[in-house]
Amino acid sequence: MNAGTSVGSGALNAASGTVSYAQASAGQSVAALNYGGLTFNGFDKTLASSGTIGIAGTFTPGAATAHTITGSTIDFNGGGAQTISAFTYNNLTSSNSGARTLASSGIIKVAGGFTPGSNVYTVTGSSVEFSSSGAQTIPASTYNNLTSSSTGARTLASSGSIKIAGTFTPGTNAYTLTGSTIEYNGTGAQTTPAAFATYDNLAISNAAGVTLGGNTAVNVLSSVTGTLTMGTNVLSGTGDFTLASGGGLKIGSPAGVTASGATGNIQNSGARSFSSGANYTYNGGAAQVPGDGLPSTVGSLTISNASGVTLGASLTVTGALSLTSGALAIGANTLTLNGSVTSTGGSLSSAAGTVIYNQSVTGQNVLAANYGNLTFSDFSKTLASSGTIGIAGTFTPGAAASHTITGSTLSFDGAGSQTIPAFNYQNLTSTGSGARTLASSGTIGVAGVFTPGTNAYTITGSTLGFNGAGSQTIPAFSYQNLTSSSSGARTLASSGTVGVAGAFTPGTNAYTTTGSTLDFNGAGSQTIPAFNYLNLTSSSAGARTLASSGTIGVAGAFTPGTNVYTITGSTVSFNSASAQTIPAINYNNLTSTSTGGRTLASSGTIGIAGTAPAPAPWPPAAPSASPAPSPPAPTPTPSPAAPSASTAPARRPSPRSTTTTSPAPAPAAAPSPPAAPSASPAPSPSAPTSTPPPAAPSTTTAPPPRPCLRRASPPTSTSASTTPPA
Repeated sequence: MNAGTSVGSGALNAASGTVSYAQASAGQSVAALNYGGLTFNGFDKTLASSGTIGIAGTFTPGAATAHTITGSTIDFNGGGAQTISAFTYNNLTSSNSGARTLASSGIIKVAGGFTPGSNVYTVTGSSVEFSSSGAQTIPASTYNNLTSSSTGARTLASSGSIKIAGTFTPGTNAYTLTGSTIEYNGTGAQTTPAAFATYDNLAISNAAGVTLGGNTAVNVLSSVTGTLTMGTNVLSGTGDFTLASGGGLKIGSPAGVTASGATGNIQNSGARSFSSGANYTYNGGAAQVPGDGLPSTVGSLTISNASGVTLGASLTVTGALSLTSGALAIGANTLTLNGSVTSTGGSLSSAAGTVIYNQSVTGQNVLAANYGNLTFSDFSKTLASSGTIGIAGTFTPGAAASHTITGSTLSFDGAGSQTIPAFNYQNLTSTGSGARTLASSGTIGVAGVFTPGTNAYTITGSTLGFNGAGSQTIPAFSYQNLTSSSSGARTLASSGTVGVAGAFTPGTNAYTTTGSTLDFNGAGSQTIPAFNYLNLTSSSAGARTLASSGTIGVAGAFTPGTNVYTITGSTVSFNSASAQTIPAINYNNLTSTSTGGRTLASSGTIGIAGTAPAPAPWPPAAPSASPAPSPPAPTPTPSPAAPSASTAPARRPSPRSTTTTSPAPAPAAAPSPPAAPSASPAPSPSAPTSTPPPAAPSTTTAPPPRPCLRRASPPTSTSASTTPPA
């Protein structure tokens, strides 16, 4: 219709069609009729002063904004989905059952009454503005932005929820509260208006968070199922306060939240309920305490306060612990962590308390922090990749064995006694002054650096295993059992004593030995394995067994002690380029290599059951220029000739005999000179002389006498002496 419109006694039936008001000038009248679709061109219209303009389809109001609305109602009455366009309505109604969508932008102004019906609404970006200078009631409905303008009084619905997904701008109007709830239910951050400070019922269901714009009083009930950020504001009033499971409360008061009274962020005089399944954030600007309203178990806990938060009681966190700034101080309490743990700027301080990492799946992060007591559940943890995990009390690592250790140091720093349990450490350090006891069983694995400090240690049965794939130094220390595994090179301490009271298992690693002593000091039996030692010592009273095969190399001093040794097959090799002393002990095989001089023990016996090195000739050979002359051989003394032709051997005459005969000629040749004097046996003594009867005259010649078994001097002539013995 391109010109004026008037309706007399007739009717226009357009319930299924579209009527377009297209007059090219302002003032075209719009009749109160039922339309299918209704369209306005870009010129202002004059809506009927009474009655209902029903729209079952689409309403396209055009671009004009100065329409005359004086008393009629526009009713969106379609049985299907409809969009309520941005437009200035007198009265706005929705009927029938179709879903309704408020315009995606612009302002839906209502100067009279708004009756949203029972339809389901979708709100996407527009505002609903109550714009009358007269009194208006704001019904329970779903709004994106809700605005009140002009000067008229406003009455909130007597029941139901006024749901606001965007911004609430209450204006300066006077409000009457009659029982309904204002619910902030957006998906983005929202802030309550400071100018609207009193609610009958307040509901926070926005998970993205609603910030309290100022001190607020609630007469009936404050219900938080989303997240409410308090700042330093106070929520008071006579109503109850409920923080539901899954809801969140961000607390800015230095006093935290209290169970009753006029301290902390929540000060209502009704009941206060803080769920153990809710999420709590402390984000104040001054130092905070949680307050006695915080339950002993919470869903999650976030610390975002540069001034820090100090626990006043023990606490269990079933969800996540997030430290974004400031320190969470445990005091003497126990903090049990059942969920994930992260630190993006905050820290944990528990020098006197206990922290239990209790997640029931693998991978829970363990923060670098100072702990009093530290306990792990039986699931593998991920230790901090850097920094120090300090423990002043007891470390209970649980039964898991596949922890991730990547770069941090675990330091036992208590001033009192501490036990170092069996666990795989990256770097292990002891500081402080307290005595230390190594675990009574199991393996204390070290993949990086072991710094035992100056503490007094008790070792009772465990093994200390150096298991890094990189280079490691084995410090001077008293070990029970000492093991090396993996492939990294190993360096024994440059000084001091590496004591081993049990088993030493050096592995297949490459070793550098530079100045220390390895001392087998167990009171029980020990096996000394094949290994290249610098200084090797055995002390205490236990029996010792040398390795059954291989070489026990000693580059320095070997001090076998007074132990009883069993030798079964190995070789002890003195292999230094410097001088060494070979001590008196029973060896299987004994070898000396390299160029250093060797000194045999000054006393005792060097026993060798197997192979020993061939000694050099001793004494050394004489100079080859002029050999020393041999001493003269003694002149043999011939026996006197027998007087008869008897063939019996002649007897040596008695010295006392006075009978003499001419001796037989001596042999013409003298005996050969003997070997060097040092190899000669001592001379045998002469046989005792007896006195035989006088010999009968004989014409036979007696054989020459047998010479004495003494070394003789060379003869001075080629003929024997004929002088008979005296």
